[in-house]
Parts: sequence; structure tokens; C-alpha cells
Amino acid sequence: MPGYQTAARRPIADVFRATARGATRFCVCCGIHADAISCFSLVAAGLAARAFWQSSIHSALLIVAPLFCLLRLWCNMLDGMVALAAGQANWRGEVLNDLPDRASDVLIFVGAAHSGWMHPLFGYWAAIMSLGTAYVGMLGQAVGVQREFSGWMSKPWRMAALGLGGWLTYALLRGNHGNDNFGGLTVLEWTCVPVIAGCVQTSAHRLSRILRALKRKSVVQSLPFASRRAPAFLLEAYARQLRGAVRVAVLFWFGLIGLSPLLTRQHHVIDIVGGFALAAGCFLFIRPKFCLDSRARSA
Repeated sequence: MPGYQTAARRPIADVFRATARGATRFCVCCGIHADAISCFSLVAAGLAARAFWQSSIHSALLIVAPLFCLLRLWCNMLDGMVALAAGQANWRGEVLNDLPDRASDVLIFVGAAHSGWMHPLFGYWAAIMSLGTAYVGMLGQAVGVQREFSGWMSKPWRMAALGLGGWLTYALLRGNHGNDNFGGLTVLEWTCVPVIAGCVQTSAHRLSRILRALKRKSVVQSLPFASRRAPAFLLEAYARQLRGAVRVAVLFWFGLIGLSPLLTRQHHVIDIVGGFALAAGCFLFIRPKFCLDSRARSA
């Protein structure tokens, strides 16, 4: 949808975006839709889950599973880049971008939970906390402020932690006589502990930022009407004092300030037109009646 602006985009470093620029051009040239890439990220997550699940039989899959997790993250980045480059960004794409993400988190952690390398509850709690973290992040957008991607254990870090846990488990199985147990917990169980704790911190941090943003928004909206009319008062004062080109420049500048609602939020056009219509109605119907009543009283 040309001209559509996405509600929020995850901040990603340029060095990672650079890895997908060639693929973005290829997808745009070949007509590959961003929604197809979003759906493929779910396929990558399913392959990661299956690799974790079968890793107790074929331990080499512990190397492969994190690679599929990285592929899932890369597809999550690529779909947004393709959507913007090809002009495919729309509300439907935002739904298809987020829904596979939530399913992917659950698939991957549940696959790891049943890998045999951890007690299943560790994986299930990690999946639950991942969903909760994502929900709190989207809550900001739902209540009218920004969507939150901040915190220690956002989606990329969850995948990175689980992937490192898988690789470390494989390394210990090969080099530590098959023992991956430390302090009564396996490596993947120790991996899930910071993931769960980090999700709690991330949810609390995001909620705190959302509440602060809502407080700032309420303060701005509660400003008295006179303070919002300050530019009009200033314009009147400057217009009396200034002359020549400086006066014209200042009038032009304040004119742009007056037009700013139209240039930034097009729905304000209706508000302004409606305001003019209301004012015209007052002058046409209320003011004549008021003047006639005044003259009658004075007579």
C-alpha cells in the first residue's frame, strides 16, 4: 500500500541490515512478497524446533538448530525490508509479521523442552515468558503510545541465548565425556534460567517506559486551551512590532506552524473544516439574533 507508514519498527543495527540488502533487491526483482517471507520464518522456526527435538538421537542437530533460529531472525528482518522497498507495507502485513513471531517463539522453546537435554518445564516457562514479553511490548502501541522493543531479553537475545546453549551442550557432549550437567542443572536448563529472568526484567522495563509515556501524553493533553493558542498571541505581538522583510518572514513561519496539523495528521483537515463550518453557522444564525435582541432591548 503506497504511502502506508508502519506503526513501529524494531531498531536493528546497520551491520545486520547490510546482510539482507542483496536479498531485498532479489526479492523485489523476482516479485517475492513480504508476507511469504514472514510465513517462511515460521517454517524456519519449525525446523529449529524439530532439530532440537531430535538432537537427543542425533547430537549434531544441536549445531543445526541454532542456525535455523538465526534464519528465523533474518527472515523477520528481511520481510520488513522487502515490504518497504516494494511498497507492500500495509496493516495486513503487520499482522502477518507479528503472528508468526509469537508462534515461532513457542515452537522453538517447546522443541527444546522435549529435546531430552532439559526438564520440559524450563522450556515451557521460557515460551510463556517470551509471549508475555511480546504482549507487554505491543501493549504500548495498543494504548496509544510507542511499541516497546527495549529490555535485556528481547527476541534476538532469546534466540542468541538458546543457540549458544545448544552449541555449548554439543561441545560438552563431545569434550566432557558426555556430561553437560553443572550444579544439578543441564546447560540448556541454565540457559533457560537467564531467559526467564531476563523476560521478567524486560516486561517490567517496557511497562515502566509505557507508563512514563502515557504520563507525558496526559500532561500534554491537559494543557490549558490558552497555552495551545500561544502561537496566535505571539503572531499578533510580532506583527505589531516588525516591519518589512522580517515581518513577512515571521508571518510565513507562523503560517507554517498553523498548517502543521494539516501536514502531519491529515485527519485534522476534517476538524478544521468542521470548525470553520461551526463558526460560519454561529455568525449566520446566532449573531444576527443576538444583535436584534440587543437593539430591541436598547429601544
